[in-house]
Parts: sequence; C-alpha cells; structure tokens
Amino acid sequence: MKIGVFDSGIGGMTVLKELKLRFPKEDFFYFGDNANLPYGTKSPDQIKHLAVSAANYISSQKVDALVVACNTASCIAIDEIRKAMGKKTPVFSVVDAGVESVIQNFISSAPILILGTRATVRSHMYAKLIQEKLGAGTQVIEQECPLLVPMIEEAWIGHSILEQTVFEYLKSYQKWHYWRAPTILGSSLLLKNTCQDGWFLIQPLRWVRL
Repeated sequence: MKIGVFDSGIGGMTVLKELKLRFPKEDFFYFGDNANLPYGTKSPDQIKHLAVSAANYISSQKVDALVVACNTASCIAIDEIRKAMGKKTPVFSVVDAGVESVIQNFISSAPILILGTRATVRSHMYAKLIQEKLGAGTQVIEQECPLLVPMIEEAWIGHSILEQTVFEYLKSYQKWHYWRAPTILGSSLLLKNTCQDGWFLIQPLRWVRL
C-alpha cells in the first residue's frame, strides 16, 4: 500500500516518521507545500484552494490512502480534500487523532488547552469535536500561536528563542495543574522544556489510524 502524507511544510515529517515506525512494510509519499506556507495565516478560501491543489497532485501519485498531517488544512478543508481524492481513497485527519488522544486521556473537570495556528483556533474545530464527545460543558480553551510555525520551519527546535516564545503563550495558564493539548505538529519537541510539573502533554501522533 502507498500512503500519502500531506502538510503545509516540514512539520508533518514527525507524522511520517511515526507512520513509518508503525507500518514499516508500506510505501510513503510525502508532500509538504513549502511554497505556500504558512497556511495558518491565510483565509479559509485560500486554505481550501491550496489544500485541493495539493490533494489533486497527491492523487496523481496513485496513493492508496492519505493522511492530512496539517492541523490547519484538517480543520478548514478536510471535506474538500476528501472530495478531491475521490471515494476510493480514504483520507485520515490529524485532528481526528488529536481529538481521540484527548478522549482517551481526559480527566474529568480538567481544562483542555488547544494550541494552534490562527486559522486552526478560529475554526473552533477541536473544541466542537471534543465537546461533541465529552459534553458541551467541557472546558476547552483555544490559544493562537502564530509565531511557532515559522520557527519550526527554520528548524529552531530547542532554540532558546522558540522556548521563550512558547513560554509567553503559556504563562497565563501557569496556575493549571493539568494540561491537555493536542497542538501543532512537533508539540512534544516544542513543549517538553516549557511544561511545568503536573501538566500532562498529549502526543496525538500515536493516535493516527489507518
């Protein structure tokens, strides 16, 4: 089986790495739309146009399934991507994996913090899907983090500037004892040095299902 993996840049390589470990006998085709990143600052119409163009190209590579590793594209354009890929090619969303990871690790009354691009957060897709599963009263807080994607694309993982930026996004939540955060891809690498004791960081990649 040939599996396509789509992201707006290189961040989806973390998904590709996880999939290769889980499905070592399968072939993979990775497409990162570096020419048009970041997706997270663009309008929904722009994101849909770019995502469909990417899906059309990936479809031409004769993949048997597609994993959308981009949270922004998954939130804004997953229906358009599925239509472009056709009924015979299943499309899996990293957002579904993120939501599933929250459901499986949820502690009653603990707040859930979603970190994402501006477009991801403003779509409210994570909050919508989580509250559909856990109830409308579930506390879901969404935090825009527009500066993180450019830093990831510059390979600044572990850089003090990136860690300080993450800390600035999180400092208003320091009073929390528990943390549930499906985030932009690469979250475990980004956040392991900025999570305070008692916070719980979810790694959604292991919940990507084919």
